[in-house]
Amino acid sequence: MAQENKNTVQNENEQEAILWKPTYKWLAKVAGIIVVCIIVLFFALNVILRPYMRKIPIEITPWLNHGNTSSSVQQ
Repeated sequence: MAQENKNTVQNENEQEAILWKPTYKWLAKVAGIIVVCIIVLFFALNVILRPYMRKIPIEITPWLNHGNTSSSVQQ
């Protein structure tokens, strides 16, 4: 009987020590929120900082040439 009471008290103390334990559903929800915030931040900064982005010449990046200029890429 004394052993049972000792085990019960020990189990209650362990349960009190762990106040909250996250579940996989909570972790997935938080990870999703973080990913969405990062994506929104990326596009917001892309729009806000667009005037400060440097212009890359077509000669350096021929794959960006969509036929807008008369020079064509020679193969």
